[in-house]
Amino acid sequence: MTIADKVKSFLKNDLGCQIITDNMLLKANLKLDELDVYELIHAVECQFKISLPDSIGKDYAKGVDCTVAELIQKIENGANKKLPSIKNLYQCVVGRFNQKRK
Repeated sequence: MTIADKVKSFLKNDLGCQIITDNMLLKANLKLDELDVYELIHAVECQFKISLPDSIGKDYAKGVDCTVAELIQKIENGANKKLPSIKNLYQCVVGRFNQKRK
C-alpha cells in the first residue's frame, strides 16, 4: 500500500469522508479539523514506520489549508527519516549508561 493509498483509505474508513479526490481541500471540502490531521499523520507514521516533520500538522493548525494531493506530497517529502528500531534504541541507552559508569 502506498502512502497515497493509506491516506485515502484513512480519510474514507476512519474519518468518514465519502468522496475523496486529489484536488479536494482538507478543511473546506472534507471538513477535517486539527485532530483529524494529526490522527492521519500518526496513522501514516505507524503504517510505514517513518517520522514526519511536525510542520505538516503545525501549518494546518495555523489555518493553512491544502489539497489531498498536497498533503500526500508533503508526507512523501517528509518521509525520509526512518524511526529507529527498539533494538537500536536499547543499544543507545545501554551504551550511554555504560559510558557513564566508567
